[in-house]
Amino acid sequence: MNSIERLVWVVLVILLVILYLNERQEVNNVYKWVLKQNEQLVELDSLLSVVIDDVDFIVSETEHSDWILESELRYMLQEGLSDPISDIKEDLMNRKDLIAQKGILGGVMGIYRTDQIRILPGGYVYALYEDGHIRGNLILHYEVKNGQISWDLIKSSLF
Repeated sequence: MNSIERLVWVVLVILLVILYLNERQEVNNVYKWVLKQNEQLVELDSLLSVVIDDVDFIVSETEHSDWILESELRYMLQEGLSDPISDIKEDLMNRKDLIAQKGILGGVMGIYRTDQIRILPGGYVYALYEDGHIRGNLILHYEVKNGQISWDLIKSSLF
C-alpha cells in the first residue's frame, strides 16, 4: 500500500469516527428529549387525576349507565325536577315530534324503553328510536327551566 492509499484510508476512518460520534450525540439528544417529555406526561397525568377526582359523576343505577355531573343533578333539582334522570327519560319518550323519520309497514317511530336513552354530561342525551322494523339514533341537547324540559335536536339518523 502506498502512502496516498494510507492517507485516504486514515481520512476515511477519521470521517467515519466523526460521523459516528455526531450521530451518537444526536441519539443522546433525542433520548434526553424523550425523557423530558415522559416526565412532563407523568406530571400532567397526576394533575389530570386530581382534576378528575374533583369532578363527581353520578351513575344511575339502571341496566345501562347514564353519566351526569353531580352539579347538573343539583341544578335540575333546584329547577323543579323531582327525579331528574327519570324525568328526562320520561319526557323524551313522550316527545315523538323530535323524531323526523316516519315508521314503515304500519310502525310508529318512538323511544319505547328507558334503556334506549343515555344521559350524558353537559345537557346531552343519546337515544335510540325504532318502529319495530327499522332503528335510528338521536343526539339531543336539553335544558331545564322551572320544572320544564326543552329539547334541541343535534343529529338524527337511521341505521
